[in-house]
Formats: sequence, C-alpha cells, structure tokens
Amino acid sequence: MNQEVANLLGHKQENPPKEILEIGCGYGATMLQLLELLPTSTITGVNLSAEQLTIAEQKIAASRHAQRAHLQQANFQAIPFQADSFDAAYTLESACYGDGETKAKFISEAARLLQPGGKLVVIDGFKKHSHSLPGWIDRIQRRCLTAWEMTSLANIDGFTAELKSQGFTKVAVKDISWNILPTLIFIPIVVLKLLAAQLVQKEETRRQYIQALLLTLLLSPFKRHFGYFVVTCTKSNVELEN
Repeated sequence: MNQEVANLLGHKQENPPKEILEIGCGYGATMLQLLELLPTSTITGVNLSAEQLTIAEQKIAASRHAQRAHLQQANFQAIPFQADSFDAAYTLESACYGDGETKAKFISEAARLLQPGGKLVVIDGFKKHSHSLPGWIDRIQRRCLTAWEMTSLANIDGFTAELKSQGFTKVAVKDISWNILPTLIFIPIVVLKLLAAQLVQKEETRRQYIQALLLTLLLSPFKRHFGYFVVTCTKSNVELEN
C-alpha cells in the first residue's frame, strides 16, 4: 500500500512534491517507507496520540532520513501550520476519524494546507451508499465504530461530493476492496496472538483492539455496503468564493 501512495504522489516523476503532509502518521512506518521512495521530499507527520508519536520519533531518529522528517502533535482538523504549506498530502485509514458524515472538517483543513495544484491521496474504508443498513448489520457497524473510537463512516459518494464542493478537482475513486483480502485473512492470526498476550497480562486497550478487529472481520464480507477505496484529487488553482 505504501508503494501505491508513493506512485500516486508521483515519486517516479521528474519533479516529485517537495513538502508532503501525512495526516495521521501513527507510529511512523509509512512515513519511513515513503522517505525511502521519495529521496528529495520532506514529510511532516501529524498525529493526535503522544504515545504513537514517541515511538515514531524513535524510529525516525534511528533511520537515515531524520533530516527530512518532522512530527507534530495535533488534531488533524486543526493543524497549526500556515495555509498553502504543502505540495501534497496523504492519509491512510485516518480520514475515517474525522467529524461528520462527509468528513467536511478534514477536507477543509487539507484544502487549507495544500498549495494550489497540490494533490491529496486518501486510502480508507467507506460505506458504498447512504441508504439505511439492515438492522443486524447496522448494529455490528455501530459496535465496530465504537471499538475503533470512530463517530461515523462516510459514504464514498458523499465524501467525493464534499471534496468537489470545497474546491478539489480531478477527483478519482478506485475500489481496492479485494486487494486487502490477504490482510483480512491474517486478522484471525493477529487476534490469536493478542488473545494469548491478554491471558498473560490483561489490558483494556488490547481487549478493545481485539474486539475492533473481530467486528471488522465480520463486516468485511458485506461488500454491497462497505468498501476500501483510494481517492485522489487536486486542489483547484481557482479560489472559491465565500
């Protein structure tokens, strides 16, 4: 997946983006791989969790890319950087944590931080429609959202419509749900390892993570309702009127 992000950001182009923003950088794994693939780029990662950032800092400090990596603790819907600071931005499985059904605040902040012509890459899970879900599937989804500490899951049409309404152009959508099948198959193995660790040392965070993984696995066969998508778009060079 990281290779896919690098390709979409244009790492094979003559002039790849210089200043890149990772929205929701987690433990820094994606950032480090992209720094390897984009040797002329600087990447700034934003994340809310101080614990995750501490681990990311350690990984980056131990790498040969420390001079081109920066980390910032912040809510990604209110990032303390000036407007037009980045040539490109990407996010993997973090946009889903944004507020609202269309993730309007997330999109607005991405639009503010990108320079005109800057590219945004979003890889995440979405609902495929805005219709009501069957009762029992809806109940599983709600429990899954709670386990992942999410408020809502955007539907893909509403999300792309919001991108366009906030000035993004060249909006492209690719359903890659089947591409992540190997990851889904691996979930039971991860859960078994986590359960074994939980028997030795009980932790509430681990228990919640196990629940979230299992609920995600339960929802994964319902591809009529849910999917995993790559969304790319470009910030317009024309400023929107208020």
